[in-house]
Amino acid sequence: MTRVPYREHVPPDVTACIFWLKNRDPAHWRDAWQVDHTLGKYVISDKPMTEEEWTRQRATLIDATPDDDEKNRD
Repeated sequence: MTRVPYREHVPPDVTACIFWLKNRDPAHWRDAWQVDHTLGKYVISDKPMTEEEWTRQRATLIDATPDDDEKNRD
């Protein structure tokens, strides 16, 4: 009889991997994320816009108040 060294294959344990990641880097790996919701206003255009045009349009949307929107409708 001859003895031969061998390595036994053990399949990875997903739960152990998750546990390790959460403890190793909790800022990036956690169950619940704290997400801040911001009210988004979108710029819709028929043609491609340059970054400067988009910034100008976006600034007018952000600076607008509800009263301004009602005046523009009339």
